[in-house]
Amino acid sequence: MSGPAVLIDDETGVELRLEHVPTPRGRLYTWMARPPEARACVLICSSVFGDFSANYHRERLLGRSLVAQGIGAIRFHYVGEGNSEGDRGGMTFSSLCDDTAAVLDYGRSLGFAEFALLGTRMGALVAASTVASMPATPLALWEPVVDPLRFITEADRARRMSQLAKGGEGPTTSWREELAQKGVLDLVGYEVYPPFIESFKDVDLVGSLGPPPRRVFVVRFRGKAGATDPLAQALIERGFIVELKTADLSEAWWFHSERVPETGDLITTTTAWLTNVLLVAA
Repeated sequence: MSGPAVLIDDETGVELRLEHVPTPRGRLYTWMARPPEARACVLICSSVFGDFSANYHRERLLGRSLVAQGIGAIRFHYVGEGNSEGDRGGMTFSSLCDDTAAVLDYGRSLGFAEFALLGTRMGALVAASTVASMPATPLALWEPVVDPLRFITEADRARRMSQLAKGGEGPTTSWREELAQKGVLDLVGYEVYPPFIESFKDVDLVGSLGPPPRRVFVVRFRGKAGATDPLAQALIERGFIVELKTADLSEAWWFHSERVPETGDLITTTTAWLTNVLLVAA
C-alpha cells in the first residue's frame, strides 16, 4: 500500500497531506491542510449522492480559507463515495458516523487537539451525532437536512421532473414501492439501497447533538434574512447558542451543471465564525 502524499509549502510552511485512512470497510480518502504549529482543526462532513458533488467546490474553498487564518482543515470521502474504497450498498447512517470517527482519530494522530465540525446537508446529521460525545465542540451546518426521508422524497421528485423534461412519463409508483420491488432506487443516477434509508428513520438532528452548552452556526442557502428558522428555534429552546445566517444562494441540489457554484459570502462568514470559536475563544 502506498504511503501518504505530503507537500510542505516553502513560503507558508503549510503542510498538505493526501492519505487513505484504513477502516474495516475500506480505505477513506482524506485531504488535510495544516498551518505551522496549528492545533485547531475543522473536520468537514460532506453530504452524499448528488449533494456530495453540489457542495464539493465550496468545501474546498472553505478548507483553504481556514488554513489562511491559521486553522487546519480535513475533508474526506465516506466509504463507498468519491475517491474512497468500499461498496455504496453498505452505506448507512452508522457507517457514515464510523467513517467520521475514524477521520477524527486520524486528525488527533497528526497532532490536532481542538476541533470544530462542519456538516453540509445530510452531513449535518452525521456531524451532529459525532459532536454529541465531544462536549462544547462547535458545530457549523450548511443547509442542514432535518428530515432524512424528506431528502429521499425530494430526490425522487427531482428524478420525476427530469424524466418528464426529457419527454418521458416518469415513474408510476412511489419511491417506497419501487424500493420494495427492485431493492434499489436510482435517484438521478445515484443508487440508494434499503439499509441506507432504514438507518435514517429515527435520526433526529436536534436530539443527536447531546447536551448544551454548544455553539451552533446554521446557514440557510435561501430564505429571508431574519426570518424565523424552525431548526434554529428548536436548538435555542434546548439551550444551545445559535447564530443563523442566510447566504442567499440558489441551489437545485439534484441538478448540477459544469458551472462553478456560487458562494456569495458563505466562505467568509463561515470562516469568520469558525475562527472566532476556535482561536478567539481558546
